[in-house]
Amino acid sequence: MKPLVALSIRQPYAWLILNAGKDIENRTWRTRHRGRVLIHASLRYAGEYQNWPWEIEPPPYASFRRGGIVGEAEIIDVIDRRNGSPWFEGPYGFVLANVRPRRFRACRGMPGLFVPDYD
Repeated sequence: MKPLVALSIRQPYAWLILNAGKDIENRTWRTRHRGRVLIHASLRYAGEYQNWPWEIEPPPYASFRRGGIVGEAEIIDVIDRRNGSPWFEGPYGFVLANVRPRRFRACRGMPGLFVPDYD
């Protein structure tokens, strides 16, 4: 059986995918992968949200789980232009569906899609 791969995403974006309907994960690269992926919350943080463009207010920085698997989703497409989603910023967007949280499981993240090395 092929192992499930993960995609590392900085907070607060991993939180937005799991809790606020963020259906596009923006990347500078494409992938041919379609199907389930684990969502890994990176140890690195995307930064404080100033001038947040969405009506959703994420929780305080200190409350985010980081450095492990926090959920899963399916990559159903990769786009290179806006598809009606307000989350697309490009140059490529992984279109996500069937998102659901998972119990936190610590592991190191890596660039690209990777097979998690659980502690």
